[in-house]
Amino acid sequence: MREVRLIGIQHIHQDNISKGRPVMTSEDSPGSELTDEDPTIWWDSKRENAYIEVQFKSLCIVDHVLIDWMDVVQGSQTIKYLVGGEPHDTSATSSYDRVDMKGMGGSLRIELKGASFYSIRGVTAAGNCFSTREIFFIKFRRNFADPWTQYSRLLLDNVRKIIDTFECDTC
Repeated sequence: MREVRLIGIQHIHQDNISKGRPVMTSEDSPGSELTDEDPTIWWDSKRENAYIEVQFKSLCIVDHVLIDWMDVVQGSQTIKYLVGGEPHDTSATSSYDRVDMKGMGGSLRIELKGASFYSIRGVTAAGNCFSTREIFFIKFRRNFADPWTQYSRLLLDNVRKIIDTFECDTC
């Protein structure tokens, strides 16, 4: 049996994982205009300390976050991943329209400070989300020293079949 291995830089397609997702904000309005991708509608806050929180559909790895300001960047922002409502990773506080992120979470929180008002057309989080089944299989596969041996592939195929037969409403 012949085997071909490709080694190089992996380029993964990234989705807008914030598109259409539920949003909570420091304002009374729900903030759905932040994730609807309609640049003609925007969100305003007149609070000096405001926040935006986007709830992802599952555990997601975020590559970068774009903030589409109405005019110029206003104040400073801190961007955090939340896992179970608790901060997991945090960016440096700065003035952002784009921030590169390398981490994962179930939601994204943007804390806004240092300005008397904020006007934002949209928030885009680019990355990938994973189901519970996919996360379990990825974790399981990483425990093999060499997942490419014939025995490891056979075992992994059997585990994948078992995982695929799980009945779960949220997986």
